[in-house]
Amino acid sequence: MTIYALYDDIRPVEELSLREATLSIRIESGRTRLTFRRTKSENGFYGDVLEPHVLTGDLYLFEKNDIAYSFIANEDGRRFMALMFNYLELSSDIRYYITMGMLAFSLDQTHNPLFQKMAVFRERQNIKDAAQSTVLRGILALNSSPIILDSKTCNKLIRQDAILENALSPDKALMKDCMLFSEAAIRSSLFAISDKYDKTNLLLKVRSSSLLPAHEVVSEGDPFARFIKEYQMRQMRESRAERNPVTDTMNENADPFSSGEA
Repeated sequence: MTIYALYDDIRPVEELSLREATLSIRIESGRTRLTFRRTKSENGFYGDVLEPHVLTGDLYLFEKNDIAYSFIANEDGRRFMALMFNYLELSSDIRYYITMGMLAFSLDQTHNPLFQKMAVFRERQNIKDAAQSTVLRGILALNSSPIILDSKTCNKLIRQDAILENALSPDKALMKDCMLFSEAAIRSSLFAISDKYDKTNLLLKVRSSSLLPAHEVVSEGDPFARFIKEYQMRQMRESRAERNPVTDTMNENADPFSSGEA
């Protein structure tokens, strides 16, 4: 079976499209094989062009645990990716989307692995639609708590949805006096310290006091899972209505999976 995977740039830019790929899972010679296929060229983390490529590998399951994982690579082994997610029986489990942890390694191994969140859907998503892309970027964001917003972004959100004015009012903020620094700027400001060891030691003391958490949560809570379930059901109803408008008009309230499709 083939499902659709979405992920965002490691430094998301609203004007740029989300990244799309397909995942195919099949049984081959008694092994479960996973294929990740990206068909479009795009810019990488440092602006280098990433050509279309195919990564394949075996899909494994931790014994006595509901965690599946796969290490996939292209034919010459120069591209490598690790995926991990909650295991499910794809042939029988009706799941509307899967959240995956994605660890990608660079082509030339010049920088450390990059961790991203990937969402896999049964229905292909319309990433060119602005409203839909906003929802998808929310799904793909690393959902750390607390949520850090600057005043400009808060005002923009309130202008778009006035009902958020109370939720995003200054008295609801956990902290009001915060400053955002670049590590590179701090390091360059310590030019008076010639010893690299002492300079790095000071930088790590500053980093240890950062409000950002030391870990990221990849899974979603029940309210988000229910939202995405309904989100997918609506898409599947619309998709079926386009293919068979008469049937879907007669059964518009039917379970979109009642036909037993996998």
